[in-house]
Amino acid sequence: MEWPIKKIPLHRTGHGIEYHAEMQVYALATSIPVEFILRDENGDPINDVEQGKHIRYVINLLVP
Repeated sequence: MEWPIKKIPLHRTGHGIEYHAEMQVYALATSIPVEFILRDENGDPINDVEQGKHIRYVINLLVP
């Protein structure tokens, strides 16, 4: 028996999924790399700190 599958393009990395029966939604933990530039109070980049890509985590709620 094959289960029905629906592929959803997320354009993110999926880390976990859990069904919430009371709300009837799926909670999906995802992440995406983002550019991050640490700035001082004047808005100038701080050169003493390592700059680059960091990971932003998001919880998405999907209704089946």
